[in-house]
Amino acid sequence: MLYVDRQGRTCGFMDLEDPEQNSRFFRRYFLIDQDKGMFLWYMDNPSNLPDGTAHVDAIQLSLISNARDASKQRPKVQFCFVVSVPSRNYYFKADNQQDLEEWVQSLNKACRVTVPVTDPSKVAAPLKLDLSKANSQANSSPKSPVRGLSYTTEIVGGVVHRKAVETAHSDTDSEDESAGLRTRSWPRSVSPTGGDDKSLTRIFPGRNVIKAGWCVKQGALRKSWKRRFFILDEQGLAYYKSSTDKLPLKTISKKDITVARISDIGPTLQRDNLLEIVSSSRTFFVQAYSPDDMAEWINSINEVKNPKRASAPQASR
Repeated sequence: MLYVDRQGRTCGFMDLEDPEQNSRFFRRYFLIDQDKGMFLWYMDNPSNLPDGTAHVDAIQLSLISNARDASKQRPKVQFCFVVSVPSRNYYFKADNQQDLEEWVQSLNKACRVTVPVTDPSKVAAPLKLDLSKANSQANSSPKSPVRGLSYTTEIVGGVVHRKAVETAHSDTDSEDESAGLRTRSWPRSVSPTGGDDKSLTRIFPGRNVIKAGWCVKQGALRKSWKRRFFILDEQGLAYYKSSTDKLPLKTISKKDITVARISDIGPTLQRDNLLEIVSSSRTFFVQAYSPDDMAEWINSINEVKNPKRASAPQASR
């Protein structure tokens, strides 16, 4: 049964699948600590353990894509749900349906990107003034229909996985992210102008990376929100499932980009720092981690598209 402790943390017992033990489930005590930004689990309630006992394992909340019901992926496991991160999927078994729904709701709420409300005069005004011409240009641009998708099918752990094959004008996210390489801990945003050009050159040799970092984007078909690693260079914008992947999920050529701008549907979607990248095929909705990060992405993308245009002023810090 879930409960909230005196520190405002969601706690409780449930079972966790261990892939190294033939996918057996083991009882653990779980805790969502939003102050530390971690989802932790222990062998028992920490109050019953010796002082200083460390947690067994943990997931960084900022890396969680979403939590959702997993009855289709684990049909033989009752009250099962899955938590997706870029590196793998974690499967949990709650005690009952109510606990399952509360865990999923609590985890999705904890991992959602939110920032304090800032002074509009410091962020919104400079960007609106700078992007007014670009906005009018985007509103008059024609939209072409979305092309069809092709799929590949593979069996992983006895479960059939259907994954879309990306083309120049297709974009979708698989319902069940299969396990991949474990990613390194990345800063939310990296920019060569901030003094990280040497590290970026080492990680992405041969590419003139203008800006790179984690953002959250909306899928084209399922409209789910997932974290992706974005890289902007002189050729355009690409995003990856993880920062170590060599092949992007999709590349948007600078020739296809019409404009990047602040999205006016952010409040409707309950998403802070939402920008939209308008292309010839569709509009990409991307959520940055801060107002400054959003401003940097908009300015950088528009400058790649129109290098002769003066860059927009950065949001005041």
